[in-house]
Amino acid sequence: MSDFLTAIFAKLFPKKTPQNAHLPIIEEVILREDKYKKSYFDWMNSGYYKKLLESIKNAYWKKRNDEIDTFQVHLLQMPYANGLAITYHKNVPEMHFQHFFDLLKDKVLNLGYLQANADRRIFDRPNYVETIEKYYLKPSISAQVIQNELLNQKYGNILIEYILINDQPSYIKLVASVYSDRLYTVALPFDELLSRIFE
Repeated sequence: MSDFLTAIFAKLFPKKTPQNAHLPIIEEVILREDKYKKSYFDWMNSGYYKKLLESIKNAYWKKRNDEIDTFQVHLLQMPYANGLAITYHKNVPEMHFQHFFDLLKDKVLNLGYLQANADRRIFDRPNYVETIEKYYLKPSISAQVIQNELLNQKYGNILIEYILINDQPSYIKLVASVYSDRLYTVALPFDELLSRIFE
């Protein structure tokens, strides 16, 4: 192979080193095609999402009470971050699970949040390929700061991720991270956030 082609292949497929092993091989903005948007629209109009929301809501509350449910829900509870992860269940069509990821984002936007980021990263792990789709949402805080008025952080910043392993759904994660800065109001309870998302 010529030096020119070797150089091109080296740029397209760089060798893994300890310095770059954690970097994605692909990083792009999430852009939904018209076909996907129609599928999401039809899914919302079918009412199926209500059943899925109800099932996951019930699984969350069962997990809070140390009960077992069909859906595996994992909880994250820390002083400045709360969240949950929902493991994919084979009884849910794969496309419905991805739609659920987008539904969570839309529900948070409806609470007065702004989308700060939407990206997809693909990692070539030693034994599998991991795809992470991510939405990062921030509370809509007015640029005008009135003297002595605290900034309303609502439920904090919200991260929603959809993880696939070898193109198969694995889990969806939602995490709310709050500010402890005295410029902000005290964050609203995480359980209230979930109640509003699941309603």
